[in-house]
Amino acid sequence: MHMPIPVRKLKKEAAYPADGYTTTDKHVILMCGNMDGNANKFYVLELQTNGSDYRLYSEYGRIGSPNPARDLRESLSSSEAEKEFARIEKSKGKAKTKTRKLKDADGNDIVEKHTEQYLAVDIPAPTIGSPNIRAKTDANGGSTITTSKKSGAAVGAIFSQVGFQPSVQTLLGQLLAENIHNIEATSNVTVTHNGLETPLGPITPTHIGTARDTLNDLQSIKGAGKTNVRDHNERDVRDLNSRFFSLVPHQFGAKITEADMLLSDDNINEKIDLLQGMEAALTVTTADDDKDSPKLPLGMIELPSNNPDYKAIKQRVVSTAKHSDVRDWKVNRVFSTSNSNVDAKYHNPMGGPEFDLFHGSANANLLSIMMNGFYVPPSSASHVTGRMFGNGVYGASSSSKSFRYSVGMWGGRRSRMQTAYMFVVRFGMGKIFETDTTRTQGAPKGYHSIHAKAGRHLMNDEYIVYNTNQAKITHLIEMAK
Repeated sequence: MHMPIPVRKLKKEAAYPADGYTTTDKHVILMCGNMDGNANKFYVLELQTNGSDYRLYSEYGRIGSPNPARDLRESLSSSEAEKEFARIEKSKGKAKTKTRKLKDADGNDIVEKHTEQYLAVDIPAPTIGSPNIRAKTDANGGSTITTSKKSGAAVGAIFSQVGFQPSVQTLLGQLLAENIHNIEATSNVTVTHNGLETPLGPITPTHIGTARDTLNDLQSIKGAGKTNVRDHNERDVRDLNSRFFSLVPHQFGAKITEADMLLSDDNINEKIDLLQGMEAALTVTTADDDKDSPKLPLGMIELPSNNPDYKAIKQRVVSTAKHSDVRDWKVNRVFSTSNSNVDAKYHNPMGGPEFDLFHGSANANLLSIMMNGFYVPPSSASHVTGRMFGNGVYGASSSSKSFRYSVGMWGGRRSRMQTAYMFVVRFGMGKIFETDTTRTQGAPKGYHSIHAKAGRHLMNDEYIVYNTNQAKITHLIEMAK
């Protein structure tokens, strides 16, 4: 039988006790971004020692709260501290049913049940917890992290250090600013020269990968009648939402509502784009930090207007435009682009045809696509609303078809900039399946791509590949009114 260990609560405004417990042997950081309990909370647990005695220190509260609660469990032996640490961590990680009193529409008292569960997260340099671990320990506790971050360095300083033309430096800075604005406007994450910061500490590539897996799991759940809108009452849907918001904190109001949940494919894919943007920002801040040999995988050159590629691309944009609602937009500049990581993986199965096609995207997504390449959800995920031929990389032979995605006419976030962009992408088509009807499951077995012909269901030809290694960006086109 477990005998309760006395808990001493520290006053919220009191300073951390300077009593010799300067070593944290291990710690865990738990988060609860819970849909059911309107919870957006954290819990830090540390096993501390002064060299002879042991104690547990805990700190907890709502994310962003200026005065979290703090407890001490004191005068423990090493084994007692280890056992109590394990007990608390296990208890917090269990799903618990809790109740709360509410009023119904008629003003009657009702009791609502909800589930609460904490999730352990990897924060290598936390901004919460005792001074023992703040900004200097790894996720296992105890190992000091050395950092060479350049204090006060501007995010994106790398662009001026790797030989880009001044016009390219300026453009990349603008796209980075658009990316950062999107990250900070849609999450509780800020981008600094130290990387991606949350109220609890930095976000790591591990965070992003786990969060993406969570979104893929959520996207694999079909709604009632196999729709792309999931039931907010379904247990798995709520649990995966809670997991995602525990990994990537968001700024919620006093109450987390159904409107905050990720239920539709459009909502989920906005968050996938957000994670892609975070990866790009991490790439930039990591490169900023390397003062000895800063590197980026990205290559980019502005082409002069008399360059043959510039002329050919401009002529194609004009000659293939079919939508009158974007006719006021004209080619302003053209940049040749490359990515050493993506280009090295490019292949065209069976030596099939290669097509140079247009691909449009919002300005906030451009830097992440150029840095990371395209992203396609795994085959287990449901196909995205509006993608008539499954999850893949889409290209169009009509410039205006693609450009409408760039300016938000097919949905998505509008740019704050006075210019918009689209890519020229080389598609290695391999063996092509041609069709004029919808195929949401993608290309048939034995085929590497689809050519969707204009006709009964489409106004324009579309081309889709399902392996991201079959698509590489060759040019970025800047459009302006």
